[in-house]
Amino acid sequence: MNLKLPVIASMVMTVLMLSSCLGTDENTIVYYNDTALTSFSLGTVKLINHTTASDGSDSTYTTTYTPSSNLFYIDQQQGLVYNPDSLPVNTNVEAVLATINTKKSGVAVLELKDREGKDSLVYYSSTDSIDFSKPVNVRVYNLSWTAYRTYTIRVNVHQQSGTEFNWEKTTCSELSQVGMRRMVSTDQATYLFGVENEATVGFRLDNDTWTRLTSTTSLTADAYKSITVKDNYLYILNNGSVLRSADGSTWQTVGSASQLTQLLGASPYKLYAMGTEGLYESADNGATWSRDNLDESTDLLPQDNISFICKPSQVNADTYKLLLFGTRDGVTYTWSKVEEDESDAESAQPWSYYDVDKYNSHQLPKWDYEQVIWYDNSLLAIGGDFWQWYQSLDEGLVWDGETEEVNYYSLPGDFPKQSIQFTVTTDSNHYIYISRQGDERVWKGRLARTAWTEEQTVYTRSK
Repeated sequence: MNLKLPVIASMVMTVLMLSSCLGTDENTIVYYNDTALTSFSLGTVKLINHTTASDGSDSTYTTTYTPSSNLFYIDQQQGLVYNPDSLPVNTNVEAVLATINTKKSGVAVLELKDREGKDSLVYYSSTDSIDFSKPVNVRVYNLSWTAYRTYTIRVNVHQQSGTEFNWEKTTCSELSQVGMRRMVSTDQATYLFGVENEATVGFRLDNDTWTRLTSTTSLTADAYKSITVKDNYLYILNNGSVLRSADGSTWQTVGSASQLTQLLGASPYKLYAMGTEGLYESADNGATWSRDNLDESTDLLPQDNISFICKPSQVNADTYKLLLFGTRDGVTYTWSKVEEDESDAESAQPWSYYDVDKYNSHQLPKWDYEQVIWYDNSLLAIGGDFWQWYQSLDEGLVWDGETEEVNYYSLPGDFPKQSIQFTVTTDSNHYIYISRQGDERVWKGRLARTAWTEEQTVYTRSK
């Protein structure tokens, strides 16, 4: 290592000692033994922007910005300095000014490579640019020059814009024999249940391979409509009985409910179903059922293409917003309910009907088939001839198919533009799965930014 510090350090120490000797006791210099890096920030950086020229060709231009909102966190235990919120894609960090602050005026020294590629120690200066395209090590010496701590500074830059949506495809020849279908996902796997030879059959996706399930129970042709997930168990309504399974093959009867016509979905607290007299709920995993309260007539409940959404409240802990979508006579009907951890059944809120406002021009089209999912903090709906998604940012009140964000959710290029029964679901890894009746293909895709991981920003001292 090419050491440039000892000579400079000796000169500094000599000057400091002389100044101490010439002064009085009141001017005595105190040398601290502890040291630490206390803050880090970047100066102006360059951003390469891509655009399309008037002749249709791609071109670039460069702008600058100061990443003041991209805070850097310091892990004192591991000696790491990094920004959990990465800088935008195409940000150039190869020559950037940085501000490094240290405890009690400790001296910051950079571990760099010289022109010959040898290790070298260089004093940090706020006026010298640094190449942060790779991690940079910095030593922080105490004023006594008796000890130092090493930190690794990592400037994170996104490698994707975050708005890319990439689809991939899995196939299973047996699925071509399956008609009407419905998919759901647990934390372990994605399942597809559908109709084959007037009975419901099931398939499980593991490592992008579909496997046919061997069921211990014969499932009726309508059973697939009710497949629901709660607490990573599968639930299904079959001939008036509520069944539960951990793997989609072995089913156990948990309750009898002849009044039910279809399981709708679940929250962490309850199962929900459609029945002969409206909506029903079960707080004991399907063993018993009771009618749920509505603020409007049961004549306004949907009958077909039903989607059930459960999403956590952004305001209150242990509170969930439930949304029910579906069609009736070609019109979309929407209901919602706020569910809390209800120890007192009388305090439970009823289901509220979204009144169809004739002045609202931003409603869902009248599709033959439609499905709604919760994805990337918004509602997405698809149906009809599958030309585009519709998005709602206000829990289903207003829908728009022309927002900037909805354009991110492109459909697979080889997905047929034909109105037919289909199924769509999401999983815990932020993938969207979509498959059509009688088709051996199942597509899955993900918006790039949903896969970005959050880095640690809170640290506690280990005991």
